[in-house]
Amino acid sequence: MPEVPKFDVYLLPVDTTWIDVRRMATEAERLGFHSMWIHDNVVGPVPWQPTATSYDAWSVLGALGEATSRIRLGPLVTPMGRRPPSVFAKMTASLDNTCGGRLDVGMGPGDEPHQYEPWGLRFPTPAERIAILEEELDIIKALWTQESVTYDGTHYHLKEANLAPKPTQAPHPPIWVGLVFGRKVMPRVAARHADGVNFYSKQDDDVR
Repeated sequence: MPEVPKFDVYLLPVDTTWIDVRRMATEAERLGFHSMWIHDNVVGPVPWQPTATSYDAWSVLGALGEATSRIRLGPLVTPMGRRPPSVFAKMTASLDNTCGGRLDVGMGPGDEPHQYEPWGLRFPTPAERIAILEEELDIIKALWTQESVTYDGTHYHLKEANLAPKPTQAPHPPIWVGLVFGRKVMPRVAARHADGVNFYSKQDDDVR
C-alpha cells in the first residue's frame, strides 16, 4: 500500500492578534494537518509590512504546544546568528519536552539584512553565514545527544557544557534546512545535517 502523503500548513502570524494565531493553529489540528510552521522573523516581511506586528516565533511555538495535542510544530526557519546555539539547544530541548515530542527544527543561513542590522546583529557574507550555521548545527546536535560538550570552532566555543533535559525525541528532533540561495554549498550542508529540506520560492529546475 502506498504511503499516505502528509500535508502541512504555514502560518504567517503578521499583523494579527494572538487569539487569531491560536485559532489558526487549533483549526489546522482539527482539519488533520500533519504539521504547522511559522516564520522566525523579528519584523514583518519586507516589502509587505515592515512595521507590522510580528510575534517571536519560539514564544508562540511554546504557547501553541500547550494549545494543541497532536500536530507537529516548527519554525521555517530560524536563521543563523539569531540566538547563541547553546541557548537555542536549551530552548528547543525544553520545548520538545513541553509539547510531548512534536517539535521539528528548521534552520537556515539567513537572507535578509533587515532582520539583523537594525537589531544590532551582524549580517556577514553568505560564505560566513553558512559557516556559522554549520557550527550552530554541530553544537545543537551535540548538546542534544551528548552528556558534556566542549567545542572549539571559528565562531563558537563551549567548555564542558551540559544540557538537561534532553529532547523527548530520539536521537533528537528532526532538523530541516532551508534552501534559499545557492545550488552547491547549501545543498551539501543539508545533506550533512538535515532530516528534511525546505525549498523557499524555488522553480522546479532549482529543486532538481
